[in-house]
Amino acid sequence: MAEKNLIYIVDDDQGVRLSLAMLLRAHGFETHSFAAATDFFESFTALQPAPVLLDLHMPSMDGIDFLMALRERTQIGWPVVMMSGNGDVPSAVLAMKLGTLDFIEKPIQPETLLSVISAAQARQAAMQGKATEPPVENEVRERLSPREFDVLQMIAHGMATKSIAVHLGISPRTVEMHRAHIVRRLQVRSMSEAVALAARAERD
Repeated sequence: MAEKNLIYIVDDDQGVRLSLAMLLRAHGFETHSFAAATDFFESFTALQPAPVLLDLHMPSMDGIDFLMALRERTQIGWPVVMMSGNGDVPSAVLAMKLGTLDFIEKPIQPETLLSVISAAQARQAAMQGKATEPPVENEVRERLSPREFDVLQMIAHGMATKSIAVHLGISPRTVEMHRAHIVRRLQVRSMSEAVALAARAERD
């Protein structure tokens, strides 16, 4: 199998590892799975750089600790996609600041998985100097109204609905309406994914 088709899966849930591996292999990828982040780093020196599908919530070393440990070693050729069944905005923001390519919530739809893997491979090629990845256009602002964009920025900074309402002089119900519009217009499944998309677009 060509090096460009290798994907690492790091998740303590055996069912998730197996289902992701089966799906990826059905589309021509080679996978190497780890039940713990510590297992990954124990084998790190023998691994070739490739995209990593990483679970956020794991015992011993969670996804955030993994990112920091990887950052200490190298950032070259290791694009990371964070996965979570209990995504939250602070974790999404921190993961993006630590260099995560994307943040997706479980259960993961096949088309979503294949899309992020494609982006991860493009990023890996660019990081290794094998190709130039086209810049990601920041379409977030264009898709949202000015007020919705303001709400998204406040959510990304950890502000709660009531605090946003007071700051903008609107009702909490209106803030919730804006939240729903943001998710729909950005074509994501949750506010965590909306924040991650905005952070990635701004970073790129």
